[in-house]
Amino acid sequence: MTDPLPGLSAISCGGVTSLAPTASVSCSGDLRASRRPTVDAGVINNTAMVNGTTATAGPVSDDDTLTTPLTDEAERRRS
Repeated sequence: MTDPLPGLSAISCGGVTSLAPTASVSCSGDLRASRRPTVDAGVINNTAMVNGTTATAGPVSDDDTLTTPLTDEAERRRS
């Protein structure tokens, strides 16, 4: 799994390196959104990609995009 988002920590999938058919795994990382342009934009757009090889069909890949709205911590405390 790869994710080129700047400021993202190493991605952890809980040690999972292979999956049985129809199985899934959730992976996570931490993001430090301290970059002013990112905070000013009010949203983080992120795309992660995964590549693998099946036992019968060969290479497979997929990607997914997530848009996450940001809230200013100071603004949240005032609310």
